[in-house]
Amino acid sequence: MADQLIRVNSEIFVMASDVLGIRFAGGRNVTVATSTGCYSLDVERDKTGIESMNRFISEVNKALRNHH
Repeated sequence: MADQLIRVNSEIFVMASDVLGIRFAGGRNVTVATSTGCYSLDVERDKTGIESMNRFISEVNKALRNHH
């Protein structure tokens, strides 16, 4: 299976393999670092920053497992 695009926010999608790190800065502030820059993760209205960060990490991990 090919690498997969993962939604970061309403304007940005990144390839799962390009994600270098994720930083939780408190509240609803989560930053995704990639080889091309850093982007703010959309936090779902009914979720906390940590819940949205964990969802994003799960999506990346799932895509990378399926990639190999």
